[in-house]
Amino acid sequence: MLSFATEFPVEADRTTVDFLQAMVTWISGSPHTGLSAEMLRDLLQKDEAHVENGKEKVQSLLATSPDVDLAGIRYSRHDNDLEWLTTVVFSRTSSDAWVGVRVEC
Repeated sequence: MLSFATEFPVEADRTTVDFLQAMVTWISGSPHTGLSAEMLRDLLQKDEAHVENGKEKVQSLLATSPDVDLAGIRYSRHDNDLEWLTTVVFSRTSSDAWVGVRVEC
């Protein structure tokens, strides 16, 4: 199994909506996907969503409280004998915000 992971800070005024919109743009804009922005609209409208299309699956989860906003996306794709799994998470508190990315094959 190959794996890569990183975390980086983002502007503290970014929101879970910004994050989820960026994930929809990223996934639907890939030349390797059959998922359109329209197919992924539930990610922007629900606290928990699941979208599946053949070899691809996207799951999202959103949680907010007075102190922290959290969102996560798990995107998986089967390509011949390989399974690609990408997990991207967003966290924002009153003082900072960050994104974590993990890709596994």
